[in-house]
Amino acid sequence: MSASFDGDLLAHLHGFDAIARAVKDMRPHAFERAARELHVDPSVLRRRVRALADYLGAPLLSGRASRMTLTDAGARLEVAGRRILAAATALRDDIGEARATVIVGCTGTIATELVPLVVAALEQPPHRIDVRARRMGSAACLRAVEAGDVGVGVVRAGAPPPELAAIRLCDDRLWLVVPKADALATARSVSLDDIARAPLITYGETSQTRARTMAALVPRGVRVRAEVEDGRGAVAYVRLSLGVALLSRLPGDPPRGRAIVARDVTRLFPRLSFYAVTRRDASRSALAVAAALRRHVVERQTRKRSR
Repeated sequence: MSASFDGDLLAHLHGFDAIARAVKDMRPHAFERAARELHVDPSVLRRRVRALADYLGAPLLSGRASRMTLTDAGARLEVAGRRILAAATALRDDIGEARATVIVGCTGTIATELVPLVVAALEQPPHRIDVRARRMGSAACLRAVEAGDVGVGVVRAGAPPPELAAIRLCDDRLWLVVPKADALATARSVSLDDIARAPLITYGETSQTRARTMAALVPRGVRVRAEVEDGRGAVAYVRLSLGVALLSRLPGDPPRGRAIVARDVTRLFPRLSFYAVTRRDASRSALAVAAALRRHVVERQTRKRSR
């Protein structure tokens, strides 16, 4: 066991935390998945894990591929490492001499439609906050906020999570995207049975939007034609008349594109809202980011009403 740690301990702890999350998801290629998240080569993370294991004098991982697990030392380091990272962030915010970094856990909708506006607003004085988006589903986001892995989470829920501080942002609106030549594009009204009769282009099985919509459509015999990563991929299928898609959107313009029509079908499905959530002991920077998310959503709603 080394008496002192040779290297950037915080960077090593960030790397191990990303690996630990990938391992606990029980999916293969944990190092590769964590490396993509941190924008480093997998070999860098392997060296960091070895360095931490040498420092602690115990292996941190056992097994291989999808059977990889955290050892007892690895599980203890995961918890302690998050405490150390959170304490370092809080100290930096309190001293106020360095640029604060706040990670926002969110879906692709938020990452593309909202986070860039917050980044632009907060990276300048007097805030000087470096805001970074990390894509994840609502369940993973809540766990990450509770653990201190992300400073702010944007989640969909029917009610605010009681264990965290929450700011309601807006309703989660659902749009049915259909080919322009489809009968649903001009129908007077649209029902769940109408939607279920068309081949559906949907997100992957971990998507909350998919879970919300399929619960109502599966009993009606809906057929999934394709799974896509994001709304852009779904629209590409619809444009070629290969099916219809249900997309989640923030307040503002509906999905637009050549040869498609979008119809608001939010009322047909269980109501959900977007919430910005933080730990109750969140840093001032994290609270500033949550407030900025709310402010920009309100501005979008105001612009829409004024059109």
